[in-house]
Amino acid sequence: MVPSRQPYIVKYGGARVRKAVSQTAKPYGLTAVERGDLETRAYSHALVVCKYCIIVAIGSTTMERFPTIVNTSQPESANVLPRHWPVFGTQGDNIEIIQLPTEFHQVLLDMIRGARRFVTLVSLDLGSEQTDIVEALHASLREKPELNVHVLLDSLYKPQALGMLAKLKQEFDGRCRLSFFESPTAARKVIIKRILTTRVDEVLGVQHMKCYLFDNDVIIGGANLNTAYLTNRQDRYIRFKNNTALTQFYYDLTNTLGDVSHHPVAADDPNGSSYLSPDQKKESIFKKAKLKLDTKKTFKKVSKALQDFVHRWQHKVSINEGDDTVLVPTMQLGFINLRQDEALFEELLGTTCVPNTISSNVGITGEEANVANGNRIVDDEGGGDGKQDNTKDDVNKWRVVLSSPYFNFPPHYRYLLLRSNELAGTKFKIMTAAPKCTELGKEEGLAKHVPSAYTYLEYRFLHPYNIIKKNKKQKDFVLEEYGREGWTFHGKGIWLYAPGDPLPCATTVGSSNFNKRSLKRDFEASLCILTNNRSLQQRIHDNLEFMRQSATPVDEEILQSKERKANFIIRSAAFLAKDML
Repeated sequence: MVPSRQPYIVKYGGARVRKAVSQTAKPYGLTAVERGDLETRAYSHALVVCKYCIIVAIGSTTMERFPTIVNTSQPESANVLPRHWPVFGTQGDNIEIIQLPTEFHQVLLDMIRGARRFVTLVSLDLGSEQTDIVEALHASLREKPELNVHVLLDSLYKPQALGMLAKLKQEFDGRCRLSFFESPTAARKVIIKRILTTRVDEVLGVQHMKCYLFDNDVIIGGANLNTAYLTNRQDRYIRFKNNTALTQFYYDLTNTLGDVSHHPVAADDPNGSSYLSPDQKKESIFKKAKLKLDTKKTFKKVSKALQDFVHRWQHKVSINEGDDTVLVPTMQLGFINLRQDEALFEELLGTTCVPNTISSNVGITGEEANVANGNRIVDDEGGGDGKQDNTKDDVNKWRVVLSSPYFNFPPHYRYLLLRSNELAGTKFKIMTAAPKCTELGKEEGLAKHVPSAYTYLEYRFLHPYNIIKKNKKQKDFVLEEYGREGWTFHGKGIWLYAPGDPLPCATTVGSSNFNKRSLKRDFEASLCILTNNRSLQQRIHDNLEFMRQSATPVDEEILQSKERKANFIIRSAAFLAKDML
């Protein structure tokens, strides 16, 4: 018997887990190789479940549903799937879900002012109007001699950021580090970069991670540091409080990226006191500041640095007594074959291919059980319009919500969704941005046509599922568009609802948009949250529903309407450039 509320490494020989193995093997032909090893062909390739899993708290089910993700064993043979990511524990009460961009902005300022040892800000860019953030950094550095600051941005936005941060760098040079990361994919496209505008240049590959560190606290999300993201651009932001191990992981990661980034040097002033600013001529800052690196050398440095980082952390496990939540950080830079985000997505979707592996109603209240069994007409399956989506037949099915502001699932992701639906009847709701709620429509030049390209990609996603409609399964795949007036949308993530449970047992938060560009070109960082904490599950669910209340379903007819249908040129361009969207 596992003592209450203590994390333990438990062999699959335990009665509850053995029962789960038996239940899984019957309908899907899965064979228990020995006590501890379970081999399953849940989808196209064999998914081998490792020998150990973490069980958090007595009677818990969440950790048992994700044994391959949270396994803590060292690989013992080629037949055991290795774990390529660290595992951190925490208590759900130490996780804060931030709902609005204005709240996120205020939390950032408060955390900068309250930090004692270090502040690390990692974003795609720093907006020209964010002088309050720069002023808060300046005040904290001036008042606290022991404080160190690191700002890591993408190199595309260096002129603007350098102009804002130059004074900070000059005054606190030894305690203020500025890093401008150049993606290896972008570095190899020098000629194309000179032709395209900065906004369009992003499609070549960028540093896309959004991570904010303050001593022992971490904020992970998808928001950048510019005005829209801090006022009326809906995103996700989750704060992890008092988690030293998780903070050290991201501190090491940001320093690793900083070491292989470009750094500002004094301009041609012999005293080394003047720094480049946006007012200067629009010359290449790399040429002006002597920061240009050999493309081949940059690629090798980035690849080697990230490989070393993965090796340092991949077997790290930090879980304490009383923890009820497991955190799994992942990264992605497909160009150098770093594919942790991709692997995690496949693990999560693979879990849904095996329905009702664990008894679904453990720890669920009577009211929640009624909801899960379809006895109330409410919006409780991660979504909807208040109509009764659940039926008694659905109680043993997984429900998944996927959100991406830039809709362009790669083929193998689409396959996993369809496979999960075919094998286990998993129901999917997919949320994306309506054309009026994407900032790209307000751009000039090529960028203004991008929303129409995404409309075409939405249509291409729905069209193959006509056969599903013929089989009366049209409710299994619902596509929704966020359309709040006066707002734009940038929320992304996965929410998994286990069979019979109205609250999510797992979610991801981070920078990945789950599209081809995220998998191949950008550096992404995400965090998976697996939790048994009902309060945290409720807050995660409420945050999702807050976003979804501004979303409406769309179908092929709407996407092919006169107002929405993409013309031939846009369709052709979207098809040719699909790996960059």
